[in-house]
Amino acid sequence: MTHVTSIGLDARARSVAACAFDPFTGEAAQRSFGTDAGGRDAAFLARLLATRNVVEVWVPPAGAEAARVMLKKRTIALLLCFCVFCCLSILIAAQPVYAQDGYQKNPVDY
Repeated sequence: MTHVTSIGLDARARSVAACAFDPFTGEAAQRSFGTDAGGRDAAFLARLLATRNVVEVWVPPAGAEAARVMLKKRTIALLLCFCVFCCLSILIAAQPVYAQDGYQKNPVDY
């Protein structure tokens, strides 16, 4: 038989409240540590977890987050370089072409 106990934690600046909830018996054990600790949020989270109404979220470690930010900035820099290159290419192509006698010629003639 598989036994499941869902645990909810409410961590605040000066207190922690915990609640262990057994969905089969309905029993909930609550403990608070510190000042200003209310167990309602912890109990609510434990019940949500027991009924699978909580969406899992992955919080990346600092190194992974830094790598993601660096990759994002690199991508933006490459895109900016590409845009500058394209704009310069257009500007260079749009320059008038002059013959040796000083008159403007049609660029298609060259």
